[in-house]
Amino acid sequence: STLDRSWAASEVYKRQHKSSISFMRAISNQYKIANGVLSEKKEKKLKVLPDKVRDSELLSWFNSIIESAPFSIYSPLAQFALAESYQNDKKISLAIASYQKLVDKYPNHKLSSEAQYRIGDIARKQINLGSRDSANITHAKNAMEDVIVAYENSPRAKEANIALKQLNSIQGTQLYETGLFYEKQNQLRSAVIYYE
Repeated sequence: STLDRSWAASEVYKRQHKSSISFMRAISNQYKIANGVLSEKKEKKLKVLPDKVRDSELLSWFNSIIESAPFSIYSPLAQFALAESYQNDKKISLAIASYQKLVDKYPNHKLSSEAQYRIGDIARKQINLGSRDSANITHAKNAMEDVIVAYENSPRAKEANIALKQLNSIQGTQLYETGLFYEKQNQLRSAVIYYE
């Protein structure tokens, strides 16, 4: 396709100008191509149209940007796009790992607070879908607490506070129900632990 040829041409150009100012122009063009495809894919969730670029190819494009220019302004943007691609495709663990990588490598980037929030929000959505895994609650709570502490002035901090209250309520209900279960089984010592 035209997009594949554009990407291939920018790869050649990037290699030829690795140590010149033009290198960043090539990275910029690659990011524009990959992000344009991602935007199209998001819109196509509503329309059924054939994809010009396979998902695996798009992910490799974002990875190429991250690896080629890890200290450029495009690397954190590509990392966020990569995580968002995984999230859109319901690849939960890959999305969380990719968002976490952004937060770890670029903690002061403008997208880091959003990435940290999404880590918690993904786990929270699993809970709201009926997951009884207490690790999801712990993971979601830790992520929301990190948003509140590390990014207290971000727009997501207030939402994280609300989410944390919801998670505490869910956790309290689960602990109470577990205590009730043990009480009915006449395992009072275990019941007391959960009630406390």
